[in-house]
Amino acid sequence: GSGPVLGVTVYRGVVYAARNAADGLTAALYKSSATGWQLVKDKLLPGGSWQFQVANFSGDTKSLHLFGVDGKNRPWRWDGATFTPMAAIQGTEGTSASSVGIGIGTKTFNVVEPSRAWTAGQDVRVFSAANPANQMRGAVSSYAAGVLTVAVVAVGGTGTFTDWVIGLEDGSDKPYLIAEHGDRMFLAYQRGQLQASNLGDPMVYTTTAALFGLGDEITGMTSLRGSTLCITCSNSVYLLSGSSAADWNRERYSKSAGAKLGTLQESGGNALFLDDRGLTSLQATQNYGDFEVAIFSRDIKP
Repeated sequence: GSGPVLGVTVYRGVVYAARNAADGLTAALYKSSATGWQLVKDKLLPGGSWQFQVANFSGDTKSLHLFGVDGKNRPWRWDGATFTPMAAIQGTEGTSASSVGIGIGTKTFNVVEPSRAWTAGQDVRVFSAANPANQMRGAVSSYAAGVLTVAVVAVGGTGTFTDWVIGLEDGSDKPYLIAEHGDRMFLAYQRGQLQASNLGDPMVYTTTAALFGLGDEITGMTSLRGSTLCITCSNSVYLLSGSSAADWNRERYSKSAGAKLGTLQESGGNALFLDDRGLTSLQATQNYGDFEVAIFSRDIKP
C-alpha cells in the first residue's frame, strides 16, 4: 500500500487494518494471519479515517460482527466471511445501472432508488462499484423523476460502466464515527447530524430509526453508566437517554466546552476526553444532573 495506516482494530482475536493501495486510488481492508496480511475487501474509496465497532445485536455468539465507517464509503458489516455495505441512508446517495462512458461534459444517470434528494449545484462523485478509481466528479445540473444530470468537470480512469455509485463529493453523506448503544447503531455525520438505526437492526435505518441535529460537529460517542450515550462535539457535550421516540431525552450538558476529535474514551462507565481545558472526565454522580466534570490536568502547569 501507500501512505499511513488508516485504521486498526481487533475482531475475534484477529487484527484488522486498512490502508490505501499502492497507487493511492483505492483503499482496502486486511486481516492478519500466520502467513501474513490477507485481503478482506479492496476497491474502496481511499483516504478515509477508519473507525470500528464490534457488536452483537442478537443472543447468538455467532452474531458478533465487525462494523466500520471512514467518512468516504458507506458503513459496512463483516461477519468473518462476508463484507456487506449498508444500503443508502441519505437522500444524496444512490446507484445507477445506466451505461455511461467516463468523460468531461453532461452525463445522465437513471437512478435505481425511487426517492432521492439531489439539488442543482451539489458537487457529486460518481464511480464504478467494481473500482472507484474509475470515477467522475461534477455539479448536479438537475434531478427529477429518477433522472440525474451531472456536469462532469474531472475524471479518473477510462471506460464505460453500468455499476455507478453516486454520493456527495465532500463526503457529508457518509458517517465518520460509529457507536453501538441501546441495541441501536449510532452514526455521526458532518454538520452535527446523529443517526440511530432501527431497534435491534444496525443495517436498517427506516421505521424506528431516529435523526438528531446537534448544531455542532460531533467528535466522539460512547456509552456511560445508566444507559446514557455521551456525544461530544467541538464546543459542547450532549447526553442522550431513552430507547425510542416515546422517551428520547437529549440533554445538552455543556455549551461552552467540548472534546478534540478522536480523544473520547470510556473507562468504567465514565467518559474521558481532551478539550481546551485539558484532560477531562465526565463521571456519574448522585448529585443533581447525574454527571459531573473533573479536570485531571488542572494542577499540571504548561
